[in-house]
Amino acid sequence: MKNKNNKPNINNYNDLKLWKVDINLSDNLKDIDIITEEQIKNKGEELVTINYFKKYFPNQDAVDKSLIFIQVSTTTENM
Repeated sequence: MKNKNNKPNINNYNDLKLWKVDINLSDNLKDIDIITEEQIKNKGEELVTINYFKKYFPNQDAVDKSLIFIQVSTTTENM
């Protein structure tokens, strides 16, 4: 559901899913071919919210070669 500014309504952060996807350091962000939810799930790793980010990003190299995608859950509930 979107608000009047055409932005998603996020009422509960627990409904968000975070995905980590590794990229090549030489890739230009506009050239990355990960665009669909299915591609993110196939190429990425869902970040479990009870784990510390250090598990997923143990050093600066891991940070530099990763993108994080935020998946907002969809709902049919009217607001």
